Amino acid sequence: MTSERIPQIAIATALVFGVIIFLESGKFIMPFGLFKPALFICAVIILIAEKKKLQIVDWLLVGWTAVLAATATFTLQFFFSEETAEKHGELMLTVLSFLQIIGFSLLFLWQIAVSKTSSFFTKSLQIVGAAGMFAALLLNSYFWLLAPTVLWFLGLAIEKKRSSNYGMALLLFFVIVTCWVSGYFFGMESIAGQL
Repeated sequence: MTSERIPQIAIATALVFGVIIFLESGKFIMPFGLFKPALFICAVIILIAEKKKLQIVDWLLVGWTAVLAATATFTLQFFFSEETAEKHGELMLTVLSFLQIIGFSLLFLWQIAVSKTSSFFTKSLQIVGAAGMFAALLLNSYFWLLAPTVLWFLGLAIEKKRSSNYGMALLLFFVIVTCWVSGYFFGMESIAGQL
């Protein structure tokens, strides 16, 4: 199984969940709460399937997705009770904010490391897109996240020789676009609690 097939299977699975939710409730809503842990699981499976010595770009990917999974609402609800969250709310919020900043930084570094082998034009697209994504994430401005994400992914997609990280980039692109589109149509508040 190639490293591109694993994210394609994850995307197909998310779409099936969306169709099941649509058949039950009449609304096509993606399983947003599972996206963060799924990115981590896919990253680990891809690295295992590639059977190669881990490079810095791979460690950045694992670090970013691990932090992402740790800050997911699903993960927090699994490990912490509501009483604990209410009792230590401010401390948990501070730690989560710090972890998110670390996660955004690792994502940015991963994107830069992925662009290292690209041509000048595609590397420029990727770096400008990654910088825009980093700024939008730090500012919690998810409305402005789509344009730099498309620019970053376009830089990866038009590259003649695709890197082994293309599959994870495709999965990240899918997650961001579906979250953005759902937020646009259903209101950002409706999905923000799931992310």
